[in-house]
Amino acid sequence: MKTISISIDVEWAHKEVINDLFQLLNERDIKATLFCTHEGIVSHQHERAIHPNFRPDGDAIKHIKKELGSRFESCPSPEIYRRVIEYTRQFVPEAKGTRSHCLFSDFDLIIQYEKCGIEYDSSYFLPLNTGLRPLMKERNIVELPFYYMDHMDIQLQTTKFDIKNLKLDEPGLKIFGLHPNMVYINAQTEKHYIESKVAYHNPKELINYRRDGWGIRTLFIALLDYIKDHNLETKTLGEINDEFRASLIHDLPTKEHDLTPETINS
Repeated sequence: MKTISISIDVEWAHKEVINDLFQLLNERDIKATLFCTHEGIVSHQHERAIHPNFRPDGDAIKHIKKELGSRFESCPSPEIYRRVIEYTRQFVPEAKGTRSHCLFSDFDLIIQYEKCGIEYDSSYFLPLNTGLRPLMKERNIVELPFYYMDHMDIQLQTTKFDIKNLKLDEPGLKIFGLHPNMVYINAQTEKHYIESKVAYHNPKELINYRRDGWGIRTLFIALLDYIKDHNLETKTLGEINDEFRASLIHDLPTKEHDLTPETINS
């Protein structure tokens, strides 16, 4: 398996900034999965999924606190999780997938994902590990571990923004996680990105933080060009989820007692 998938954590980015990223993708006819945080994300040919924010200072929790009033303090965690999922999904009613903001995870959260009709999660980050593949978790949720994240790269300088260090020839599923603002400014370091946050929602000011030289934008463009030039297969996370589920049905043991976690994930 050498499938490549582009995923975007929208992160409340401005429409102009998102459209800038769309242009890079659309010019090369490459589809992506958008993990959406707010309303008004027009996906065109791209897949939309949810990017719920479970942080106490996040927009969803603030909304729920206002909605519940004094009842919020006694509200059990599973109900809070459900409400956050539903709050985010109102912007993306067709969503099959999720990646939680800051990769939040909890056993009770998986239960709520199942109840809300979520089919796959992509919150498990395994940086630049080869041989990755979809896995079936509990509650009939498929885990699609992701391979690269731009925020890690600007923090640790893992790839030095050189496409050779992405190890694209190695086997395994390679899901790339990008953020519109980091691509927009060609983020080079964590300090650079933090400094740009004063103009986070103002693209006319934000463009002033775009730097020349190697960075997230140049690496992303190099990746897209490599995909196009080498005619590599790309899929949305939803397509990968569908194909993996179909393969499970095809490969299931014929006897019920042969169905074990080992047979499902073998």
